Amino acid sequence: MSKAALHKRDTVHRFALWALITVELLMSFSFLGYIHVEPISITTAYIPVLLAGALLGPADSAILGLVFGLASMWKASANYVMEADHLFSPLFSGYPLGSIMLSVGSRTLFGLAAGLLYDLAKKLRPSLLWVGVISFVGKTIHSFMVYGAMALFFPEAGYGPADAFSDMLHLQIQFLFGIVSLMVLVILFLIVNRLYNSHMALEGKLDPLTGLRSSTCGRTACSMRPRAWDGEGM
Repeated sequence: MSKAALHKRDTVHRFALWALITVELLMSFSFLGYIHVEPISITTAYIPVLLAGALLGPADSAILGLVFGLASMWKASANYVMEADHLFSPLFSGYPLGSIMLSVGSRTLFGLAAGLLYDLAKKLRPSLLWVGVISFVGKTIHSFMVYGAMALFFPEAGYGPADAFSDMLHLQIQFLFGIVSLMVLVILFLIVNRLYNSHMALEGKLDPLTGLRSSTCGRTACSMRPRAWDGEGM
């Protein structure tokens, strides 16, 4: 692959990463990312993390998880949030390190795990089916890590990893969001894959030195090349 193609791919990659970070911040700091159900808040802000894992890779989904965790910790530090959410704030929990690990550590680990699972899913066949499975269980993976961190650092709260599987209300509310995110994920994947294949097909027809179409191009395409002036016809 030429340097121009690599530069273009990196540019698209960075744009997608920053776009997902923007979406993550929007969801984290608006009603789009949280549903308040006593005694805790239910979040849908994990969806951009899954998208990053599926489209970009484990490192990028870990970055999205970090952003998600930092935003969660910031929101939990407000006075208006519910009492149970104060566990996520180093200002209110009484155990600052535990809150940082709960808010930031568990979400960063979730992002990394999601990215690695998507990488594995793409190697299996049919890959789209396995990508869909990871997208559907992404909520449970996130809940498992958060509840596990709560049990580890705040056992007095009474939550544990089993709550990730027994929280049926959580599943019912987020089922629709999971389906929507899966649809968006598949559409984006098909668009990016089509654009990449089109670019690679064009790249194969270009001379790597001149950037012009090589001699292997079709007769019609080759005939469209500007011909050098040979001194005749004037």
